Amino acid sequence: MLSFLARFGKVKVGQISQSITEAIVRFDPETASEAQIAEFEAQLNELTAKVATLRREYDKEQKEADVAQANYNRYLAAAEKLQNQIADPATPSEKKGSLEASLTNLLTTIEGLVPEMEREIKEAADAKDFLGEFEQAAGDAAHKVTTARAKLTEATRMMATAKLQKERATEKADHAAVLAGIRSGNDSLGTALSAMEKAAQKDQDAAAAATIKADLLTKNVPQSIENDQNVRDALGGGTVDPSTVSLTDRLAALKARNG
Repeated sequence: MLSFLARFGKVKVGQISQSITEAIVRFDPETASEAQIAEFEAQLNELTAKVATLRREYDKEQKEADVAQANYNRYLAAAEKLQNQIADPATPSEKKGSLEASLTNLLTTIEGLVPEMEREIKEAADAKDFLGEFEQAAGDAAHKVTTARAKLTEATRMMATAKLQKERATEKADHAAVLAGIRSGNDSLGTALSAMEKAAQKDQDAAAAATIKADLLTKNVPQSIENDQNVRDALGGGTVDPSTVSLTDRLAALKARNG
């Protein structure tokens, strides 16, 4: 758990550091570029100083290896010379004994030199490899310094271009939003107009229905006899004016009704 939290903390710190760096670069890309170049130069200075130290150490190790190798070669040549003297038929037999003893001692010495010589040679080789790694790193750092300004200038240009593209995209989105609002307003107007037309049609239908109802009710209401012209005409035609009927007829009619 603690290990996880430690790694999590490192990741978060890295993310925060990256966010801060991005914010600084966006705020002042020119100063950020100069700071980056200065950092590359500081790295180059550190590496070149290390290379100088390693070269001195390598030279020392190589000289020691060369001395050990030369000493070994010198002793080996002496041993070969003694061996040749021993093998030479012209060498007196009484001297061969001392030569053999000398060769034995010399070979023992040479055999003791081998581990030291090999160690010196290996140390020199290791120093050379280590020096080569730092020389490569210093070369890479020098390349960074020489190309950093051009790359950072290009990166700054790309940032400016991206910022402009973002601003244009935002402006386009704002225009689209305004246009969408206008269209939405038109749609709202169309909706209101449609509702008004439907309401008017509904009122017209209601008025027509009321008219039809009134007509139907008027037609089906029984009319008063006095208001019926036909009846009035008929009644008027069958009415007898008393002044035109004789007294005899009037009396006869009354008698007939009574009977």
